[in-house]
Amino acid sequence: MRNGGKLAVSEDELKKIDLPVRVLVGDRGPVKQIYVLPIQRVRKDRPVVAIEDAGDINCILKKQFWEEIVGWVKKNAK
Repeated sequence: MRNGGKLAVSEDELKKIDLPVRVLVGDRGPVKQIYVLPIQRVRKDRPVVAIEDAGDINCILKKQFWEEIVGWVKKNAK
C-alpha cells in the first residue's frame, strides 16, 4: 500500500491507453470513490461493473467477478 502511488498514471497517459478495458470494483469499498470515479471522468468509454455485495479485497472471490472476467476475455480474445 505504501508504494501504490508509484503505479499512478497521469490524465494524459490514461487518455493514451488504446486497449479494451472493463473496470471491476466492489460495490462496498472506497476504491470506487478514490480511483474508479476519476477514471470515469477522464475515460467515459471505460465500462465499470460494480461487483455486488463485495468490498475491495473480497470482490475477487465473488462469482460475478469471474463471470465478468471470462466474458471479457472471450469477447476480446484474438
